[in-house]
Amino acid sequence: MSEYVDGDAGMEKSRYGAIKVVSSMMVCLSLMLIGGCSSGGESTGAAKSGGSASASATTNPSPSESSPSVSSPTETEKPVTDSLGTYYDVIKDRTLAECVASEMWAKPTDQLSKKKAESVTDLTVIGVLNEYNMPDTLPSCGIALKHLTNLSGLEVFTNLKIICLDHLTNLSDISALRGMSKLAIVSLKDTAVRDLTPLGAVKHVRTRDDRGVSVYVTHAMYDSMIVPKNSDIILWKQG
Repeated sequence: MSEYVDGDAGMEKSRYGAIKVVSSMMVCLSLMLIGGCSSGGESTGAAKSGGSASASATTNPSPSESSPSVSSPTETEKPVTDSLGTYYDVIKDRTLAECVASEMWAKPTDQLSKKKAESVTDLTVIGVLNEYNMPDTLPSCGIALKHLTNLSGLEVFTNLKIICLDHLTNLSDISALRGMSKLAIVSLKDTAVRDLTPLGAVKHVRTRDDRGVSVYVTHAMYDSMIVPKNSDIILWKQG
């Protein structure tokens, strides 16, 4: 009987011990889970805090980190180093200055360089070409130059080959063309020009392509033209 009692007591002790062990394990597991959640919560909070800080840093960068605004460079025209002045400065008659500038795709207030002036080989828009039913396409040329009496300022176009001055009825002085050795055609029909001495001052080297200066005048002008002797001027009657 006592053996059974002792056996039962032993069994009770074993059962109690097992329950105690299981309870202890459950408590430890609960503590671990609580600790993990708490730690995880702190981590999450830290991550959120870090994210907010990062977002704040991104939204509001510190002055040292913010890059200064740099305006994109704009292309500027290269300065004219061999400027002769504006077209108005070079060519005293303002309307003629405007006419020549428009022919050269420029404004009369632009700088005219020596290089650009030397690149010009023909000025065919100055005269009035109404006899060919060609209207004045440039408002400052042609009819607008009917008042013109001289060509002052055109001396800078030293490589001119062709210049048309037809029907500028007040034009009488072409001394600006003196010394232009490449001139091949000068059209003076229906102008007041009579003295061709400025053109005769240049001696051309006669070749198949360069036979002198062909000057075109009207029949009415022909007999009164002053042509220097031994010049390279070839006078042609037209109209």
